[in-house]
Amino acid sequence: MNKSIKLHIKDGGHIVSIYDDALVPLISEAASTTTTRASHVEPCGAGEWSADMSPINGQMLIGFKTRAAALDAEREYINEFLLTGILPAGQTKGN
Repeated sequence: MNKSIKLHIKDGGHIVSIYDDALVPLISEAASTTTTRASHVEPCGAGEWSADMSPINGQMLIGFKTRAAALDAEREYINEFLLTGILPAGQTKGN
């Protein structure tokens, strides 16, 4: 299975991405790196999952039936933020 990893190149040449082990070869060649938490995906009761985006001053994404769905929403939210520099508006409820 092929998966894509989005790299966002910011002013000054800084590269920002959601961490993935596939990036280890790239990271090991970098002069310096910083890894920070962008969110918390947790069970929230009643068999649902949420993605708390507060570490990047974002919203709580709620109501996902599976952890995988919450992780997908988390990645989409973070990538939109990294691409635009603007946090997506409105609270998101999962399917």
